[in-house]
Amino acid sequence: MSTRPLPAALVAALLALADDSPDREVCGVIIDGPGQLLRLHPMTNAAVEPAHAFLFEPQEMAALLLNLAPGEQIWAVYHSHPRGPALPSAADRRGIHGLAPRMVIISPQRRDVQVFEA
Repeated sequence: MSTRPLPAALVAALLALADDSPDREVCGVIIDGPGQLLRLHPMTNAAVEPAHAFLFEPQEMAALLLNLAPGEQIWAVYHSHPRGPALPSAADRRGIHGLAPRMVIISPQRRDVQVFEA
């Protein structure tokens, strides 16, 4: 699957999610499927320090994976950096290893959303 630009409406939705939680990293996945637009699936950040890290709540992730429709897949993992740039850290890259081919990082302060190959 090739990387494609994020639609403006999706970028706006990601920034809005981050704006709604300015003191913690928001996180979730972007799902792709045959004949559909990319769609957001926000998830609970279960990290011990959610202001500085993200961790998907395990039962929520298991339920998502079990309930993907035929042909649907996780296109990207997304999370925000509330006070930093939209650049992946080493921990970010380790955290999504094998889960998705892409990572989307949101920087609400800089009004920036970037896509990275995992």
